[in-house]
Amino acid sequence: MKIRILTFLYMLFIAIIIASADEGKLRWVFSLVGRVPEGDKIGHFVLIGSLAWLLNASLGWRKTSVLGRAVLLGSAIVFAFATLEECSQRFFPERTFELLDLVGDYTGITVACLLAPRRETADFGGGISG
Repeated sequence: MKIRILTFLYMLFIAIIIASADEGKLRWVFSLVGRVPEGDKIGHFVLIGSLAWLLNASLGWRKTSVLGRAVLLGSAIVFAFATLEECSQRFFPERTFELLDLVGDYTGITVACLLAPRRETADFGGGISG
């Protein structure tokens, strides 16, 4: 139950970041992050990867089928969310769509899958084993 509360609070944190960025209220944060080489991409990797891991844990590492392949449900949800959120940036003047941000997101999601309990780890040759 504690992991679900932590996941909810983390999702709320992500929502606040997104809403604040959409309104242009985080320029100072982005300025600091921009001083670190590839800091933006590292941020995407860490934030979205952590979200995927937490959501998978909250869902009990449950699997679903996507295009005929077994995948972790939480990862599939975060994949869709990250894709939609990045694409939605085209509609906000303060935001910029970047394909490499999605690469950071997807890499974070992949690492979250690899950090799943051993019986749930990805078998990239044929979906999720377990």
